[in-house]
Amino acid sequence: MLVTGISGNDLTVTRGLNGSTAAAHADNSDIDILRWPASVERAAMIQTARIWTRSADFEPFFVDSDIDTDVRILLEPYRKTAA
Repeated sequence: MLVTGISGNDLTVTRGLNGSTAAAHADNSDIDILRWPASVERAAMIQTARIWTRSADFEPFFVDSDIDTDVRILLEPYRKTAA
């Protein structure tokens, strides 16, 4: 589920994400909240900020397929390698 809104103890959710099957949950069911590791959140913010500052006055801009070195270093522990 993706939580798209919170009002007190009521959640608005989108079910069936990332190939999962949408399923109902009973009222007062426990849920686990997924948080990305801090280094992944930081890497995403750095990459976004750098792309944004490279764009000229909101004009269309091109993004290289490569990422900045410090972003690559932050994400390295989460990279899958071919076996």
